[in-house]
Amino acid sequence: VEPSCCWPKLRPDLHYEDCFPRWSGTVQWRGKEQCEADIDQYEVAYGVDFDWVLWTRPDVRWEFPIGDIRSFPSDRVHTTKTTYTELSDIFALVPRRYMPI
Repeated sequence: VEPSCCWPKLRPDLHYEDCFPRWSGTVQWRGKEQCEADIDQYEVAYGVDFDWVLWTRPDVRWEFPIGDIRSFPSDRVHTTKTTYTELSDIFALVPRRYMPI
């Protein structure tokens, strides 16, 4: 069933029930799309390129540093394992080249 209000419009050939199982958050993915658009705009405006993107929920409070970012292999997404089917919505350190949603 398509939401009646306030959810992002999908391509004509997609339906929400095709995209996400019942436990996923389509609004969270829309947030990641907006994050990517904001990063693209910033990179163009300031002539910079990011190597990494840190996804995190707005209700997460960091109590300690994540460590030396150079020690993370840049060919992987680094996250916590909270479920067997989805990327964690709590934390993910993502190489920028993997960011296109």
